[in-house]
Amino acid sequence: MRHLRDILKESLEEEVLKEHFKERYSTATQEEKQEILKLVSVSINQKTDLILKTFLEEIQQGSPELKRKKNIRIIFAILSFVASVGLALAVNQENWSFIIICGIFILIAQIYQIFSE
Repeated sequence: MRHLRDILKESLEEEVLKEHFKERYSTATQEEKQEILKLVSVSINQKTDLILKTFLEEIQQGSPELKRKKNIRIIFAILSFVASVGLALAVNQENWSFIIICGIFILIAQIYQIFSE
């Protein structure tokens, strides 16, 4: 089974060749076609990647998983803010056990944010 990327790339190559050769497309030799494809292969690959990336973003835009991740990030941001305020108060009162607890929680929240991507 062919991959979507291969199918899309072949379609873009056909489009480029038809645009370049116009009426001569059906009579052009394979060597001529390959020469043109060599010249534009980088741009075709970039366009293919861009189309696939856009396609994936559109699919994932309203997915439940993406919404769940967004909600978790919001919760961690709120809890990090609360822990930061608690840390400031604990430092002001010199409550070392609460300082350590808030610091550990902020560290865990930041590490989760980094590795959840």
